Amino acid sequence: MEAKFDSCAPLVEVVCHGIPLKGILMDGGAGMNVLIVSTMETLGLQCDRQSKCSLRMVNKERVKPKKVITAVSILVLKVTTTLDFQVI
Repeated sequence: MEAKFDSCAPLVEVVCHGIPLKGILMDGGAGMNVLIVSTMETLGLQCDRQSKCSLRMVNKERVKPKKVITAVSILVLKVTTTLDFQVI
């Protein structure tokens, strides 16, 4: 079974730690916020704690996040919010 991409999900520009990130997929139905290690390192973010969950990806693969980053302040569509991210 081939995974399908939701072509209706908007791509937005996000600002995190003063760094603009373009083409970020905004999925309002996602249960978790996910960040890959290389993006975490580029943004200069640090993990706060171990993750206690596992994620089921769109291709049905189960992934155990490495750690969690908590209280990351981001700017999306002119609104600043604070999010936690599971790091994979």
